[in-house]
Amino acid sequence: MTIKIRREAILGSVFIVSFFFIISKIAGFAEKQVIAYFFGTSMQADAYFFAVNLCLIFFIFFEELIQPCFLPVFLNLKKKSPKDSHAFFSAFFIYFSFILAALTALCYFFPQNIVSLFAPGFSKEKILLSAQIFKIMSLAVFFQGLSVLLYYYCNSFKFFFIPAFSHAAQKLFSALGIILLARFWGIKSLAVSFFIACAVQFLIICAGMLAKKIYSFGRFHFARTGFKQILLLMLPLFVGNIFSIINGRVDDACASLLENGVLSALNYAKKVGDVPLLLLPYSLGIVLFPYFSDLQADSGNRESLKSLGELFNKWFIILFFIFSLLEIYILVMNREIISFVYRRGAFSAQSVQWTAEAFFWRSTGMVFFALEMIIMQMYFSCKDTATPIITGIVCALLNIGFTIIFTPHFQHIAIASSYSLQKILKVILLMFFLQKKIGLFNSGFLPGHIKKFIFYALPLTLLLLAGKYTYEHFSPGTGFFSTAFKLGLTSIIFFLPALIMARYQKTFFMHEFTETVYSALKNKIG
Repeated sequence: MTIKIRREAILGSVFIVSFFFIISKIAGFAEKQVIAYFFGTSMQADAYFFAVNLCLIFFIFFEELIQPCFLPVFLNLKKKSPKDSHAFFSAFFIYFSFILAALTALCYFFPQNIVSLFAPGFSKEKILLSAQIFKIMSLAVFFQGLSVLLYYYCNSFKFFFIPAFSHAAQKLFSALGIILLARFWGIKSLAVSFFIACAVQFLIICAGMLAKKIYSFGRFHFARTGFKQILLLMLPLFVGNIFSIINGRVDDACASLLENGVLSALNYAKKVGDVPLLLLPYSLGIVLFPYFSDLQADSGNRESLKSLGELFNKWFIILFFIFSLLEIYILVMNREIISFVYRRGAFSAQSVQWTAEAFFWRSTGMVFFALEMIIMQMYFSCKDTATPIITGIVCALLNIGFTIIFTPHFQHIAIASSYSLQKILKVILLMFFLQKKIGLFNSGFLPGHIKKFIFYALPLTLLLLAGKYTYEHFSPGTGFFSTAFKLGLTSIIFFLPALIMARYQKTFFMHEFTETVYSALKNKIG
């Protein structure tokens, strides 16, 4: 595969994944609008978000174990012997199903104990409500886990459409259920909708696999091949995920000791900040991982190693440029963004203030959040799970310490800023270790691009600030349409000159990027 064809194939797949992520985010946005409208930052909203976070722990846990452990081993087996890889997947699927069934039963029968463990600051009434919601939502854990496994199994064949579609369908069903039932069933309708949506996602992936004949569920063969390698890769990831869970639960535990509504504000801020990360870095990471793994498997070939370095470097700089610009914009316009997204119904001015503050401090690490996604994929393609996990554990311990120490003094700001600091430190260390391990960057490569970016960013930031305060002087309104117009105007003032300059001065690989985007879109439409 030539470099140009590979770039087009990657971008074409990224478009597919991103398109369905946009659909899922629109559905998620509608869901959050309904929750914000009916419940605002009330006790019910806190209880729901806490229960959702517990379920998302399992989803993230499955995802972060299966992708780096299962996928590289399976791809190697598939290259050597399709029959052995089929047997390996069959056995893995069955064993994993038993583990999920046991975990689901544990959550269903002991919800109050689990909630009490992770939310010591909740009142008895809040614990009871959270436990009732979590009990219903825990039934989705089984379907969540199997959907993650099948998602990455399909990706190993570079088949991205059905998995991405199933994720969007899950969000749509969840949002639709909430919109239809929230008025009648209250907060519990959210839990029922979540469970049904996860079951639908699993069924869609199964149907897509059968239709594409990727796997026949009528033939099961057990095999031991590959399990030892998976366990060796999984051990550091398992320990790392335990620390990640503790890290997240410490954040929630500290937030539970603050005023009612703070936990919800942190979640609302996270949801908005996750949107751009899911649209490009996350989608890109999903698509790049099979390519990284293929090139890494042939790393004895000098040409393959060179292609791997070029592929990583270009996407690294493209993400750095786009998300550095986005971070600056968010830091300047954070309050307007939150007001535009949530300011209606029960979402008060106080809710906007809390959420905007959390959004600002969390966004100080935006560019590092984006870069982390492809850096981690590079490590996992090298079958190195120990380095990123040990680094992550050290940074998580620092985050836990900062959160516990500073939350009593700085409230939710301490929680949001400590998380960003953790990610910034983690990415810097991982880049340093990756350079030592593989030597991807030439001398002066990163400093040169950072200097160029500062040259672009300084005048553009001044232009953005001037545009914002000029608009506020002549049109001081804070209504929905006034805020929307302000965001639209400042976006054009800030992003358009940056992209035009980068495109025509051929910096940050934007010239190649825009040409590849055009070519990939043309091929897809054609």
